[in-house]
Amino acid sequence: MKRWDYIIIFCMLIIGILGCDKIIGGDVSMVKGGTLEFDKSLTVGQAIDNYKYFKKTGWEAIKTDNGRRVVSIKAVIDTDKHPTINPKHNPNLKSAELQFEFVINQDKSFQLGWCGIAVTMTDGSKIGPEQNANLLSCTNTLKGIYKNSPDI
Repeated sequence: MKRWDYIIIFCMLIIGILGCDKIIGGDVSMVKGGTLEFDKSLTVGQAIDNYKYFKKTGWEAIKTDNGRRVVSIKAVIDTDKHPTINPKHNPNLKSAELQFEFVINQDKSFQLGWCGIAVTMTDGSKIGPEQNANLLSCTNTLKGIYKNSPDI
């Protein structure tokens, strides 16, 4: 092969990789920059990333086996600051993580898919999250986050 053939193949690979990143990686940006019907004063990213009772948040775009695109959010609850989700109220609690999943629709909108809480106990055992939580309960949890309230 000539040198130009290698350059063309390399460029095509780069374009393909960047195209996939726009679809998958762009989903995180879409959800983070989007708003929810119950409160359009903050973006989803502003509300979750700046919630005063989260120690750390992680966002990930995922494509499921059947092609569904989702954005998964894992937020570590700061058990030193949270008034009720802490070792004083729950002596066996080591850590807690609130998880959300937003589903990307074909029309490029998104919606809440599920939420749940994962807990690690001091003995190392883990509980949850259950992915069949009531969406009304999940929406109320998000409303608490938007208000920066400990009631989540």
